[in-house]
Amino acid sequence: MLLKKVSNVEKQAISFFNSVKDFAEIVEQIKDDPKFGKPSKKAYGIRKTLAQRIIKAREKMPEKKFQTMDQLYSIRGIGKDTMHDIINTFDTKSKPAGSAHSPVLLDDVLAGITTALIRTKSMMDETSLEIEKEYAADKILSNLSVPFYSISDVSLNLRFAIQNPGSKNEKLLVSVDSEYLERLPDYAVSELNLKISPKRTIKDQSVLKPE
Repeated sequence: MLLKKVSNVEKQAISFFNSVKDFAEIVEQIKDDPKFGKPSKKAYGIRKTLAQRIIKAREKMPEKKFQTMDQLYSIRGIGKDTMHDIINTFDTKSKPAGSAHSPVLLDDVLAGITTALIRTKSMMDETSLEIEKEYAADKILSNLSVPFYSISDVSLNLRFAIQNPGSKNEKLLVSVDSEYLERLPDYAVSELNLKISPKRTIKDQSVLKPE
């Protein structure tokens, strides 16, 4: 079984929680990311009660130290929102506004994928019509079957991190930036397996696919 490599950010977070002596250090250090999760007037990364719980959990660990982020995630009160705040606190890599890390609507991502396929199919159809005209104008080619382009079934594995968990009445905001997702633990990344089967036209069903 292959184990996921622990990122530098995760190492920093684990080292921090293993070294703190007082819960106040945790409350002070872990900052809330206002762009992630539910908005709050008094937003804390980690509150006093949870900070105390983390220290108690650490004392029960072998050698009184956390070894993995999973051990932290198993502590009651630490969910995706809090885990994001922990990772975000120790992540020194900043990205400018408008980068791929900026949250986008999941609906827009899916719509973008569909639109890209539709445009590709449209370009293929235009190319096929041009080829058909060339075949019709040539005495030899006019006796041959015209090669039309077609799109087979498309399978896609979409990986993303939800940026507004718990928002029941809002559309999902997600990040699909691969570099950002690599720095997150597995449990903070969601996957959506898509299979798109384009509707075939009568011509598509009886023509050749150019290689």
